[in-house]
Amino acid sequence: MCTASLRAKPARDTQAGATLIEAVIFIAIVGIALPAILQVMDFNVRHSADGLLRIQSATLAESMLNEIESKDFCAPRGGFEGPYTPGNRRLFDAVTDYRHFSMYPVTTLDGTVVPGLQGYRVSAAVTPSALGGIPSSAAYLITVTVTDPGGERLVMSGYRVNDEGRRCG
Repeated sequence: MCTASLRAKPARDTQAGATLIEAVIFIAIVGIALPAILQVMDFNVRHSADGLLRIQSATLAESMLNEIESKDFCAPRGGFEGPYTPGNRRLFDAVTDYRHFSMYPVTTLDGTVVPGLQGYRVSAAVTPSALGGIPSSAAYLITVTVTDPGGERLVMSGYRVNDEGRRCG
């Protein structure tokens, strides 16, 4: 009689981890991707304040533009005759007093430096300019330029027309 011994085959071990080749491939992929991800993050961190600088520049430009536009179109008789410096700004009484105005650092009308805005530069130009059917003798183009601490410039313009109906000069 022939008896065959029956032995059970040993069960194969199931894989519980990654092979060395898979680990090396993973490290290579992470090594290639990580610098690119860090570069994007670095760019975002470096430029995260740009929005705030732009908002502050726009606020400064709008404020200066409103200040200039609120002045008389023509200098009143016996009005302020200069010098046209930031320290005398509270005495300006006509749009043309701001013709070549420049301010650094940013100050209030009484000359007090505005905290937090020391790195900003503000300049203004006032030039005769026709506006639609209004001749250049009756309209000024006001251009305000603000340069932020990062060197970015924001330019805002507006017009002041002679709505007072009197002749200047």
